Amino acid sequence: MLSQSNEMFTDREWDVLFLSLQRLSCKEIAKWLAIAIKTVEVYLDNIYRKAEVHHAHQLRQFCQEKVSIIIFLPNYYLLVVRSLAFKTRRQSDVL
Repeated sequence: MLSQSNEMFTDREWDVLFLSLQRLSCKEIAKWLAIAIKTVEVYLDNIYRKAEVHHAHQLRQFCQEKVSIIIFLPNYYLLVVRSLAFKTRRQSDVL
């Protein structure tokens, strides 16, 4: 099962998938990965097609049920998540 899940998406699709599961917009994902917004949209289209889903909530459910995404997280994503949490916290403190 593990190898099938890993082979389901390309490395870059895993990058986009992980960031989209953090509820980042295409623009934010593009900024994090230093790629064009249109490229992010193409990756997401491919991910949705491969997962056979049509909406973000379906993709999240698919990942919860079928994919052990935690196993595929590169270490640097921990920094991304911490950075996003800190940024969100600071924005709420300003408000």
